[in-house]
Amino acid sequence: MSNFPLPDDPSRPPPPSSPQPGPYIPPPPSPQVPGPGSYSTPIPPPPPGFPPSDGGFPPSDGGFPPSGGGFPPSGGGFQSPYQGLPAGQPAKNSAKAIAALVVGIVSLLLCFLVVPALVALVLGILGLREIGRSGGQLKGKGMAIAGIVTGGIGLLLGAFFIVGLAVGGDSDSSSDSAADGVNREANDLEVGDCVTLPSGEIVTDVLVVDCDSPHEGEVYAVEQLAESTYPGDEQITGDVIQECVNLFEDYTSDRLEGSGLDVYYMYPREQNWSQGDRTFVCVAYDVSGDDLTDSLAA
Repeated sequence: MSNFPLPDDPSRPPPPSSPQPGPYIPPPPSPQVPGPGSYSTPIPPPPPGFPPSDGGFPPSDGGFPPSGGGFPPSGGGFQSPYQGLPAGQPAKNSAKAIAALVVGIVSLLLCFLVVPALVALVLGILGLREIGRSGGQLKGKGMAIAGIVTGGIGLLLGAFFIVGLAVGGDSDSSSDSAADGVNREANDLEVGDCVTLPSGEIVTDVLVVDCDSPHEGEVYAVEQLAESTYPGDEQITGDVIQECVNLFEDYTSDRLEGSGLDVYYMYPREQNWSQGDRTFVCVAYDVSGDDLTDSLAA
């Protein structure tokens, strides 16, 4: 049987009104009391640069905050030790590298000067050091290396040129000496030598030339004087002239008189005589001053 009174029972209390739908307010959370054996973990503080947390997320306004173009500077974070170029700025060519390449090319064309090659080597080395220390702001390593290479080649070519010039100069000097003649001391002359007549009263060297070419005189006698003591200038001059006249016929099979030739003679001075020199030399030459073209030997 129902415990509620019948509807027509006047003693029945009015039925409770139905609750209106509305928001529910949840009961406040009961404080958490740690039980036996449990530990509470402290919340670590936020990292630098972040606002302190109040236990929840800030209300969203529907999007992310606008970007300012990059990350804000860090007050205590890691900073890169490398320095790069600003955005949009290209690296420049090293002036030393460019100069090294240009001077290196010039050194190949002017290798005989040597100096451009040395300059190219120095500029190339300085250019490489400058590029390496620029942190990427300079380029042109290839040009610097090319300058070093061309400078080295130019230096080698210059060395070869100098050596060749020296060797060629010696060869030319030898050829010129053979054509122009060789100086020889008077007492070292030999019979048959063709010579250029020396000038002056005191003779030390005589130029010996090729007998196939025109020449001023020809040596036809080299003899020794017999005196033990120096006879004096006048006496020795007479003795030498007489000996040269007599020896002319022995060499040419002809007499000196009427031959159109004359005698140039050389004899030792007194100081040479004291040193044991007794050599006198007889040279035949044309009285007219014309050069001799043939040998006088019979």
